[in-house]
Order: sequence, then structure tokens, then C-alpha cells
Amino acid sequence: MRVIQFYKIDEMLKGCLIKNMTKAITSRERVLLALERKYIDRVPIGFEVSEPLVEKLCQYFGVSNYLELFKELDIDAFSIWRNSYVSPKYIGPELKKLNGKIACDFWGISFHQEVLPLGFAQDIADLSKYQWPEASWFDYSNIEEDCVKVKESGYVSAIGEGGIGIQFAINMRGYQNALIDPLIDSDFTHAYMARACDFFMEWNEKWITAANGEADMFRAGDEIGANDRTHVAGDQWREFYKPYFKKVFKQAKDNDLKIWFHCCGCMDGHFDDLVDIGVDLLDPIPDYVMGNNHKKLAAEYGDKLCFVGGVDTVNIMQKGSVEDVENEVKRVIDIFYPDCGLIIGTSQQMTEDVPLENAIAFFKTALEYGKC
Repeated sequence: MRVIQFYKIDEMLKGCLIKNMTKAITSRERVLLALERKYIDRVPIGFEVSEPLVEKLCQYFGVSNYLELFKELDIDAFSIWRNSYVSPKYIGPELKKLNGKIACDFWGISFHQEVLPLGFAQDIADLSKYQWPEASWFDYSNIEEDCVKVKESGYVSAIGEGGIGIQFAINMRGYQNALIDPLIDSDFTHAYMARACDFFMEWNEKWITAANGEADMFRAGDEIGANDRTHVAGDQWREFYKPYFKKVFKQAKDNDLKIWFHCCGCMDGHFDDLVDIGVDLLDPIPDYVMGNNHKKLAAEYGDKLCFVGGVDTVNIMQKGSVEDVENEVKRVIDIFYPDCGLIIGTSQQMTEDVPLENAIAFFKTALEYGKC
């Protein structure tokens, strides 16, 4: 059990009364309370684990599926990209294939950038040659029911797509074009970002409407930078990408959705921007990335953002000992809780190169040390 600062003890005791309520607190309630920086029974625990390691964990604990594993490990939240994420069904034109296999999404984006949907475009006129996606390419009839199912299982439900930043431009145009476009043709850059934004707005409107108030979170993200630098200068990000994020996020916020924003790269100089556009949860805050000093984040943004992740995957989870993992989990909790909102998790997905004993140590320490 950790030692709480004396000046916090009255508030902490009030928070701990949750444990004595007749109705046990659910994971969904725990996460939503953490968002509001309320003192609760314990720090919510996140889950971001690759399939091979999931199989090892299931075998170790003698369970057969995700939900059983979540209960065994007292998991409260997952990567917003899966598990509690509810999406419409694609019913649009046949997706493009590479080597006979489906390899492109409905934008025409391929995982390894073998295809660049807008790579051919040279000017605004060329944008009309591209088949822009349409909101009618999706069936939204499942959204409300699926959101209800997620919530009834005790977890937050998430919908939407707000990835309209520099990473989107890179996926559509290629790395070199995306970085050069703002420098040589600002009108062209704004034209394709605005065209994309129009789709996002219509798509998310149908998505949000179909949820009928049953969704909790809105997913979004932008790989603003690599480990040691941002992809574009701060003023360029603010001119060419921030306005579109702000527009899309306002739509979500107007419908009482919390914004879960993912960026595992450098955001140095952009934390105020994220607050300004309405981000509520920031994921996954690796401290080995430039600008992500945990103590500074907690001190300067702990009253504005809820932090997700934090535990060093690269240097500790993969390479460290069980004791290293235990100490790292305690370090992150001590910095961000109880003064800041925190969902304890790893700074990157736990992949198969994370030793099983380290994964177990993470979940065990997070549960025991994170208690009020």
C-alpha cells in the first residue's frame, strides 16, 4: 500500500468509501471518474497486449478468452483501437487488393505504403480524380446495440474517427510529399485536408447519431512526430492540421463524448494545442520520447489531461527484470496519481518479446500498488 501525502488524506478517504458502497464500482465508472480526476478505489488498469502474449497469459491463468482474462487481471480499459471500440460495417466499393489479398482500407491506404492514394496529385484540380470515400459506404445499424453491450459488460464504449493530422497526410501523400506540401503550396494542402475533413464530419455525424447517446469516448490520434522530433514545425501543425482536429472534436464534444487521443511520438510544444482542441485522455506518454518528461507533464497538465500508459515498454518491460517492472509501475503511479487522472498502462503495446513474468508483474503491481 502506498503512502498518500497528508494534505490529501481527507479527500482520499472520501474516495475510498466507494469500496464500501453496496454496488461495486465498474471498470467503466472507474475510468470515467479517473477522467474527472476523482479519487477512487484504485488506479484504472489499461490493457495493450499483442495476440501471442495474450495467448501466453490466457494459458498461464487458465482462461480461454479476452473477457475471462480481463476479469482475472482486473482490467479496466483497453487501447481505444479495439475491444470497446464500436464501428459501422463497411458496405462500400470493393477494397483494393495487392498480390490478390485485401491490403488497402477504404481510403486506399496500404499498411506499408505500397499505395499512396493521393501520391499522384500535383494540384487542387487533381483532387477530383481521386474517389473520396462517402459516409453512405457504411452501415450504422449495429452501433447503438453494440455500445450498449460494451457498457453492460462494465466497460467504456468508444466510437468515431478523428485521425486528421500529419499522419493522415503522410498515409495519403507519402512522407516526403506530406512534409513538403505545406512549404510549397499551402492552398493545395488546405484543399485536401478540408476535403478529408468534410468526409470525417459527415461520417462521424452518422456514427454519433446512430449511437443514440450510448457511447462514452471518441477515438482520435496523430503521430505528430518520431521519438526525437516532430514531423513538421509547430506553426505548420497549427496552421494545416489543428483547425481540422478542432472542428471534428467540437462535433464529438457537442455530443458529450470524451476525446481519447493517441500519439506515441514526439508532441513537444503541442500539449497546449491538445488541450485547446479538446483532448481529454492522452495515450501512451512514453517518457523516452522527447518532451514527455513525466514529472513535467503531471505538474503542468495534470489538471487538464488524463494520462494513459506511461510504463516504459522498450527499456523496462522488454529488457528489465521483474523488480525493474515493479519499480517502474510504482514510479508512474507515484507521479500521476492521485493528483492527475491516470489509466496505468504501457508506453507501447506489450509484444511477444516482453517476458511473461514481466507482463504478470506489471498487472499485479498496478493492481496492488494502485489501491487507495
